Amino acid sequence: MRRAEKTKTSTRPGRVPAGPPGAASRAVDRITPRAIQVTLGAIWLLDGALQLQPYMFSHHFLTDVLLPVADGQPAFVASLIRASDQLVAPHLAVWNGLFAALQVGLGVGLLVPRTVKPALVASFAWSALVWCVGEGFGGLLSGSATPLTGAPGAVLLYALVGILAWPTHRPAGASITSSGPVGDLGGRLAWALLWAGSGVLCLVPANWRHGAIASTLASGSAGEPAVLASLDRHAANLVAGQDLGVAIALAVLQLAVAAGVLGRWHRNVWVAAGAALAVVFWVLGQDLGGLLTGQTTDPNTGPLLVLLALCLVEAQPRAAHLPAASAAHAAGAQLANA
Repeated sequence: MRRAEKTKTSTRPGRVPAGPPGAASRAVDRITPRAIQVTLGAIWLLDGALQLQPYMFSHHFLTDVLLPVADGQPAFVASLIRASDQLVAPHLAVWNGLFAALQVGLGVGLLVPRTVKPALVASFAWSALVWCVGEGFGGLLSGSATPLTGAPGAVLLYALVGILAWPTHRPAGASITSSGPVGDLGGRLAWALLWAGSGVLCLVPANWRHGAIASTLASGSAGEPAVLASLDRHAANLVAGQDLGVAIALAVLQLAVAAGVLGRWHRNVWVAAGAALAVVFWVLGQDLGGLLTGQTTDPNTGPLLVLLALCLVEAQPRAAHLPAASAAHAAGAQLANA
């Protein structure tokens, strides 16, 4: 027997031998910062298109979309929102056209590779303004904010996804956050803080008092197509009288999603669980962001949470991630077996 035939590839603990990339790894490699930027740009374009709906050029935009944000807010927040609305009211059509043009500009900027960075910076500033005034800090200070309807605010997630998808070179198979400006740990901490905060919101008394969750789900059916309205009513009937139990269950699920991604064990499972929960919230509590009503300005948090999850997805370690000595050893073994 030749010596080459006796040669075996040794594997040390904690290291993975070289091998062909699996389907999961190839799929993760397609999730690039550029892909996230393009998707985020498409959502900004959608926001611009939604801002151009006839409803947004009418007084209903003020009375039904902007002014209600002040309800239940602390005095200083309510005053800020009402002052902004008074500024917009005399020339609503002009302001609304500017809002739409700005969001379309952000979308186009993200679609063009050369303008991604300035577009992201501009989107951070616009997101901060809209989150404070247009969303009233996501309703977090009102005492009744709930992830079922979009807390802590969709536009806050636009900025977070934009930060994580800042243009960088990403090693094959690694998560997008691993090479981003906040690093992989920063990305996981942001995810954990977001989901843990959402879980805590479910335990706020206003969100689990008798009939609160059922009422929230049922109220979302107004103006929705028959299929979505029926889903809302069935979900509301299902949880009727069990608000505290449902609130605790939702809080536990979200806290588990938050904690699970901080470890290295089955990280992608927890990321996928968070994305799935976001979709459930988006379909039931948020009614697809109200996109089918003609009266919404954005798709709400569901799609953004899925994008955030994609930023954290990581492939299983491959030869490309091994230390240089281990990679050389694997290559030598392959040559010996040739």
